[in-house]
Amino acid sequence: MTTNNLEKESRSAPVSIPGTAPASVPLSTTDSAPNLNDLEDTETTIKNLQKQLDGLAVQTKQVFL
Repeated sequence: MTTNNLEKESRSAPVSIPGTAPASVPLSTTDSAPNLNDLEDTETTIKNLQKQLDGLAVQTKQVFL
């Protein structure tokens, strides 16, 4: 197949991205109020990850010094 044929084929091919979200996803509903326990769990997870990142930063700095 020549470059010219490939260019024509690529221009005429439909573009589709597998795994994309549906076009109409409700952003918020009255039934989906945030659960405070979930928010607290998320906050705790973020704090724990930050501690781990800080520890890794110190270890990385020690390796390079």
